[in-house]
This record gives sequence, structure tokens and C-alpha cells, in this order.
Amino acid sequence: MATTDTTMLLRQGCRNAPLVRLQPYQRMACDFAIAHPRCGLFLPVGAGKTLTTLELLWELDPTTHVLIIGPKAIMQSTWQDEIDKWHFPFRITSLINDGRGRKLSRKDRIAGYERMATTTLPTVCFMSRDLFHDLVDWHRKTRTDWPYRFVVIDEAQSFKSPSARTRFGALRKVSGSIDRLVELTGTPASNGLLDVWTLMWMIDGGQRLGTTFTRYRDLFFTPTRYVDGRPVDWAPRDGSEALIRRLMAEVCITTDAVRPLMPPVTYNDVTVWLDAGEMAKYKQLAKTQVLEFMDDCGDLERAIAANGAVLRAKLAQLASGTSYASDIDGPVMRGTHRSWGVVHEEKVDALRCICEQAGSPVLVAYRFRCERDLLCDRLKDLGCEAFDGTGAMQRRWNDHEIPVMLIQPASAGFGLNLQYGGHTIVWFSLPESLEQYQQTNGRLARTGQTEPVMIHRLMAKGTVDAVIAKSLDHKADVQDGLLDAINKDDALVSYSQSLLDG
Repeated sequence: MATTDTTMLLRQGCRNAPLVRLQPYQRMACDFAIAHPRCGLFLPVGAGKTLTTLELLWELDPTTHVLIIGPKAIMQSTWQDEIDKWHFPFRITSLINDGRGRKLSRKDRIAGYERMATTTLPTVCFMSRDLFHDLVDWHRKTRTDWPYRFVVIDEAQSFKSPSARTRFGALRKVSGSIDRLVELTGTPASNGLLDVWTLMWMIDGGQRLGTTFTRYRDLFFTPTRYVDGRPVDWAPRDGSEALIRRLMAEVCITTDAVRPLMPPVTYNDVTVWLDAGEMAKYKQLAKTQVLEFMDDCGDLERAIAANGAVLRAKLAQLASGTSYASDIDGPVMRGTHRSWGVVHEEKVDALRCICEQAGSPVLVAYRFRCERDLLCDRLKDLGCEAFDGTGAMQRRWNDHEIPVMLIQPASAGFGLNLQYGGHTIVWFSLPESLEQYQQTNGRLARTGQTEPVMIHRLMAKGTVDAVIAKSLDHKADVQDGLLDAINKDDALVSYSQSLLDG
């Protein structure tokens, strides 16, 4: 997107006045961020974090550039759509794509870096989290001053890896040049409390939870399992959970008060039964880690699980009805078609029934590419399409032009506003990641949704589906405990009453 100059004369002289009317919980989050230059806004998925942050930028009126970092799809559509929708008169530019939505070449991206380093007019800049390290490296290599004194990290949980060669490592190099930092996420601890150290370090430089991840882990956790004499699993020490939550509450805010404003959500587990022959194949794979099946060309193939993690993934595939052949002759090269076969279609039949009875467009979450190919083939008569990540397809969905849309949670389950296109989600196969699970559900279960949301989970009886579902529920309990401990509900009640009292 090319740089767009818009008039900055609107409301000049009263810039700190609200431009939009936020919900009470959003207003509280905005005021919290104004009072805390570096903070985390851990509002539930779909609670309007983007609008809250745009209002924050309007009221603060920063005199330097603002850098907004996040998943590519969100940076290309969601933020810019919200700016247009609410008429925020910001000067904006994209360091990802041009005005026609085409990816910037390396040369054009460097030109954008140079332009922002020399432009004095405050600009809101959008940067993909996957290219953020490139921006940091360019400034360090050219010894150019860091011009983005205000940084917003959308889906901040994606910075959770403490390694130096990660997104977090890149941010750490420029942290001292950032005056204001706002972290946005609805899933701060999707895999447990170990995840929160990087989120807190980016806010306070290690003042509360320790200056290194190792020190944080040693102070607050104890090993629970060892492999080859090395600890691989950790659990909080007695009293550590309460202490971590209390320390986080000083600079992070969350609230459950948004929930009454969210659409009601109903979860429905749909049990599918595999016949004796299909269960025999499942048990064969579980016992021997080898499965023989016919691929889509009618040739006999073998699926081999090399270890426990691969076996669990292959069992999940098989529970959904498909299986990839093993790479017996060596690794699959990029662009090469992977052979796969259909073992059963029990879940396909159950999905078809749901789609035919829904009465509105259905969003279907899949895990494996072979599942996508199978569903596109079997449900093409229902108008099934796989989401391609473009803004054009997002608009078609929201205009009710796509009866069944397939979505891959790892690549397209974050930040997209899909609540206007339908209110039914079907999980064809569940992910291992709580973050992907909750974020994908939040594409429909978010503010702006006018219908009750129905979330179906297709579960093959007696398979790993139940194990994965139980794991997701356990991870959710841990994260909900963290959010509950740092929520500001009591303060929000008083705050909301003060607004009502004038």
C-alpha cells in the first residue's frame, strides 16, 4: 500500500478528544495504555483490540512514527479496513505490499525503510512479523536511528520464543529506542505460564520476572520430567502462579466484562463411528506405526510414523479419514505432490449434513492439506472453497457469497473479521495448539456478530481426537486462570458506573 496523506486538520486543537465511542471495557483498556507507556492489553479474542488501539493512537497523537507489527494477513487488511471504517485521519504506509496489494520487492522494501528514516511527518507503518527482523537488521547495518518510538505488537504471543534468533530477539535489539509499546493478544499463555516471560520482558526489560528466561524458569518452576538426564517439562513452584499473575497485573489488563457483549457460543461435539475395518487400520497404525493404504491414484502406499509426535499426527489424520504416504525414497521436495489416500469418509458425511442444515455459510477448519483437497473435491457441489488469505475473498465471505469456506488455523486463523459472513464453525480435525483453536473460533465469535455462534467438533469415537480435545481443555484452564487473576472487573464496574453517572 503506497503512503497515503490524509488531512490532519480534522479536530485539530482537540486531538485528545475521543474520535469513536468505545465500549466501557475498551475505554478502560485505552485509559490504561495511556497511563502505562509499556503495557499489555490481553483482551479476549474478538473484543475489538484493533479499534481500541486506533483510538489510543488518536488520543495520544504521537510525534514520531508508529510501527504496527503482526501477521501478514492482518497487516494487509484488518487494520487498514478499521482505519477506513472509522475514518481515522492517519498518515499510513505499508512496508509489506504496494497500493495494489502486491508484495513489495526487496528493493522497494528497502526504499520504504529509507523513506521512514528520513520522513519527519508522523506515520503509522504496517510491518509483517516475519519481516520485522529484516527491518531491524537494516537499521543496525546502516547505523540509522530507529524512528519508530511507538510500537504495537498484534498477536504478541507469536513473540514468545526467548531465542536470540527470533522475532523477540530482533525486538530486543531495539527495545531501548522504544518509548511506548503496546502488546495485543487474547491468548497470552496458550501453552502455559512459561510463555509469558517474553511478553513481560518486552514490557519491563525483565524487572518483574527476571532478566533471562533461564532465571525466570529456575525461580518460578521446578522440573517434572527428564529425558537423558535433562529436564523437559516444568511445573510452577508452590505460590509461583499467584506471584506471576500479581506481577503481570501491574502492567497488563484483561477483563471478562466483555463477555456479555459477545455473541453466545454453543459447543457441540459430533461423534462419528468408524466401522470394524476402519478401526482395525487405526489400531494397526497405533500398534505398529505402519499403515498400508491405497493412494488417490490407486497405488499401494505405506504410512510410517518415525516417533511418538509423528504417530500422534498420523493418528489424527487417520481419524479424519486420510493419510499421507511416507517419504520412503527421501524427503519431499518443494512443489512436489505428496501421495495421500482416503481411508474413510465418516467425517465428510457428518460435515455435509451440518452444511446442508446450517441455513447460512459454514466455516470449516482443517489441519492437513490432504483434508483440504478431500473436502474441496467432495463438497464442491455445495460451493466449497479454500480461503486464500486475500482481502477479496474475505469480503466475498462476509457478503455471503461462499457457502462453505475452508480455513487453515496456522495460516489464516488470526485477526480476520469473518463475523459478518456466518455463525457456524466446524472443526474437521482439531489442532494441538490452543492459540490456533481459540483464535479460529474468534473469527466468528467476536463483537459485530449478530447471531449465536455454533461450534461443531467432529470426533471419531475411540481415537486420538478425544486426547487432543482434553489437552486443549487443560491448556485453556491454565490460560483462563492467568486472565482471571489479572482482570480488572471490579474496577470496570466502578468505571462503567462513573460513565453512566456522567
